[in-house]
Amino acid sequence: MGNPLGLDGKVAVVTGASRGLGRAVAHKLCASGAHVLLNYTSSADAAVESMAGLPGTATPIRGDIRAPETVRDLVDTAVERHGRLDVFRAQRGNATADVRRAGDVPALRDEHSLALDPLLHGAALFAKAMTDGGRVIVISGNGAGKVIPGYVAVGTAKAALESLVRYLAVELAPSGIAVTRSRQRCWTRGRDSKARWPTRRRRDAGEPHPRRPAHPHRPMWPTRWRCCVPPRRPGSTVRSSPSTAVWGCAP
Repeated sequence: MGNPLGLDGKVAVVTGASRGLGRAVAHKLCASGAHVLLNYTSSADAAVESMAGLPGTATPIRGDIRAPETVRDLVDTAVERHGRLDVFRAQRGNATADVRRAGDVPALRDEHSLALDPLLHGAALFAKAMTDGGRVIVISGNGAGKVIPGYVAVGTAKAALESLVRYLAVELAPSGIAVTRSRQRCWTRGRDSKARWPTRRRRDAGEPHPRRPAHPHRPMWPTRWRCCVPPRRPGSTVRSSPSTAVWGCAP
């Protein structure tokens, strides 16, 4: 059976690929037959070893992704070794500075630089290296659209990043390059709290909505929430957000 993802021979750059989500994405790409360039800052030995024997190849390249020479080196290496670049995947930042409590403005600026600089330095390079079109994928978070305690540095950086993605998507479209973002989602994230990830289930008839008080003159109808929006029925109301959808039927 062939590769269901159709990535055989594709060339990808993954930043922050030595651990966490970046490493998982790089592993999936390599397992799907892609040639992956792993950007890291400390050590990528464990990541490279985990991809040994996979259909694709893994090439570690060390450097600070905020530096323009690092982005240029990644793109140039992809072109020199494989003739082109097909995918550029930028990992989200890792800073957790709470500017409200610590007043750490330099940390906030570092986080903005980590989120924006790879795309700002790489936009012109992508247009030249992705000769047959390509994909630029960035990782954002729900802190870009809502306030999460202790998340001000990352949240504001992700909001700026999503705005930049929209502009680059228009500017790079004539070159056949799609620029998209994917949101990581958690309810809360702070210095003294653990991330709480949403659960998926269906509320029973009569069970109140967890964040919406019941109306005394409106019966509670069975409702689907945190899932795909079902077909709209006459008299129904639909409320949606980028990552959630709530459906209810008014009497």
